Amino acid sequence: MMIAQTHRYAGSNPHPENGLRRGRSCSALAVGVVGLLGFVGVGCAKEPDALDFGAARAAKPPPPPTAVFEGPRAAIPPVHASGIGTNLGELRDWGADRPFLDVFKQSRTWISTSGDTWDDGRPLELDARGNVKRLGLGQAARSLVLWGDDVDFPAGGYRVTWQGTGELDFWPQGGSASSTKTGSFTLAADPARGGLAVTITKTDPNDPIRDIRVLVPGADPAERWNGSFLKRLEGYGTLRFMDWMNTNDGTLVAAGDRPVEADVRYTTKGVPVEVIADLCNRLRTACWVNVGHTWSDGLVEATAAVLRDRLDPTLRLYVEHGNEVWNGIFPVAEFAKKAGIAAELARDPFEAQLRFHARRTAQVQAFFDRVFSASNPAGKARVVRVLGGWAVNAWSTGVMLDQLKKDGAVVDVVAIAPYFGGDLGEPAQQAAVRAMQLPALMRRLEQSVDEATATLKEQKAVCDKHKVGLVAYEGGQHLAGIGPVAQDAVVNKLFDAANADPAMKVLYLRYLKGWTNAGGGLFVHYNSTQRDSRFGRWGALTSMTQPRDKAPKFDALSTFAESTPRWY
Repeated sequence: MMIAQTHRYAGSNPHPENGLRRGRSCSALAVGVVGLLGFVGVGCAKEPDALDFGAARAAKPPPPPTAVFEGPRAAIPPVHASGIGTNLGELRDWGADRPFLDVFKQSRTWISTSGDTWDDGRPLELDARGNVKRLGLGQAARSLVLWGDDVDFPAGGYRVTWQGTGELDFWPQGGSASSTKTGSFTLAADPARGGLAVTITKTDPNDPIRDIRVLVPGADPAERWNGSFLKRLEGYGTLRFMDWMNTNDGTLVAAGDRPVEADVRYTTKGVPVEVIADLCNRLRTACWVNVGHTWSDGLVEATAAVLRDRLDPTLRLYVEHGNEVWNGIFPVAEFAKKAGIAAELARDPFEAQLRFHARRTAQVQAFFDRVFSASNPAGKARVVRVLGGWAVNAWSTGVMLDQLKKDGAVVDVVAIAPYFGGDLGEPAQQAAVRAMQLPALMRRLEQSVDEATATLKEQKAVCDKHKVGLVAYEGGQHLAGIGPVAQDAVVNKLFDAANADPAMKVLYLRYLKGWTNAGGGLFVHYNSTQRDSRFGRWGALTSMTQPRDKAPKFDALSTFAESTPRWY
């Protein structure tokens, strides 16, 4: 029986008012348990609508790769001394991270509202950059900029600027403004009065309100990045942008769909790779990007060209197809299964799914190699070819590497997510966990760390056989309730206490040492900054201003990076 794994995504909903996370209807399937991280699977109703990657989206599988592949190559050495990386959390209006001085970049997509109706369901006509082109009779367009029950942002004067003719309202902070051609307004915002929303109440269709910016107090309009955000990322050697690129639920297809810097917000289509490259250049870190499963070949090549031209040539670029293609909670899993079956890659549906993932990985890497070597034959040495794998299932890794061999292709590294402690969130463990005191839970987590390290041996053996490296695309503690356990106040209080306890630092240092001793390479934590909730405690920090001595996971990652020279 094939086992689906859930971890940080199972039933998670970082913002409860939105209903089910990401808007999909999911139902739990009790499919069994394997190893430390074989959990209750989740099947989702949404399915992909096609199998190919061209603009026409005809129902046919992609052919095998036709490029000539070379074996393992000596990639450029990392610039950053740290072998510890981090994922960046989702860019959302309710997020704990505030990366941009223009907070409208992380605002929610427009809501059609009228009178006292929060959302009247009417469509809004938008331009390609996400600006409202016109309003209907009695209609207004509202965007939530800084929102949520526990919204946290600096109080002070927020400078709002825009182009166009019309009227804006700032709710519930108070204040409104009108303009012709250009507008500017300083809003005295305070989290004690709630969140901040911007509403377009009137707009001239011939000169619509557009290009709204909301700058934090004291921001230089010419600067992009929040200094506090940059400061908390300085110790990491690699940044992974899976969530920033909306990888799991992205719908981009053609090259023209690609997000660009001029987009009014970066939450709808994802953060542009120009911006991603700028952040890595600023921090001198390696860059890890995820190519969506819906992307056409043209979009893959266009993205590769931007990264070639905008990312500092001394920095490494990790390229991964999709995210957790084995994991049935994401649309990519069903997509890959159908494509693998149609291509007759295997009789077993799950094996076909894995083999398709390997094949598409090779195709994506071939596009990047070709683009990066177009003007400089050595340019592709910057690219690290990544194959995403399943941590607790070394057999699946062997299947995918076998498919690459059949297709005449190779990768540089297999990437897995060696979380620890995830089994403690399973319904079967609920009664036992409820009976635990914090010391008992920490002892159980210590055992879980050692179990997680032990599972690496099988993965490492498969990778060594195929002469590829082993890295972690995600990792860390996995204290999150699954299904009904997520609603258990006793369990949640215990999980919160464990993540705040100084002993968590000791566990993390033991865990990271075990990873390196087992032969693991780059380790990328999940994630940088996120408030703890019943849906998980994923952030190394719970806010950008959290002191290091109050953040045991961040302290451990920083201590390990500072005391352990890069080992790979």
